[in-house]
Amino acid sequence: MASITETRGWGSITRRDGLRTLTVSADVDGRAGNADAITARLEEGFLPELAATTPSLGFEIGGQAANSAETVGSIMRGFLIGLVGVYIVLSFQFRSYIKPLIVMLTIPLAFLGVIWGHVLMGCNISMPSLVGAASLAGIVVNNAILLVSVIKTRRAEGRSATDAAGDAVRARFGPICVSVSATVMGTAPLRL
Repeated sequence: MASITETRGWGSITRRDGLRTLTVSADVDGRAGNADAITARLEEGFLPELAATTPSLGFEIGGQAANSAETVGSIMRGFLIGLVGVYIVLSFQFRSYIKPLIVMLTIPLAFLGVIWGHVLMGCNISMPSLVGAASLAGIVVNNAILLVSVIKTRRAEGRSATDAAGDAVRARFGPICVSVSATVMGTAPLRL
């Protein structure tokens, strides 16, 4: 589980707010484990139990784990702001409050694809994965906007909702497949 190496070093006592501190750090092999998952387990289980049984002992998670948590929080805030912005823009474009919601319902389906893709590839979700998922959400919304636009045009021609949806899917299937294929092929070298 771990390789421990003892070496001589300079003896020093570090303090923070007048209290003695000790820094414990480790490097995690990304192929064998997920550093965020290990840190989360330590923070939820072992460290609180140790602090409860040891008088005047406290702990704080820092370093890369703290930076990762801050980055994920920032991405989530940005994503929520982006969702609100997309809804507002789409409500002006479609002159409706319902049609933007229909378009935005495609975003969770894209995230299902992200999760299944990571499971099939055997990869952990990471920062680049989250950025890629946000980009994928943009592509999916773009395709849904075009699909809803074609449905709206077919409805204006007097067709029923079912016929208009069927025509729109048939008309947009090829272009959507081409754009998705181009995106996949363009990002394949980065992934490989």
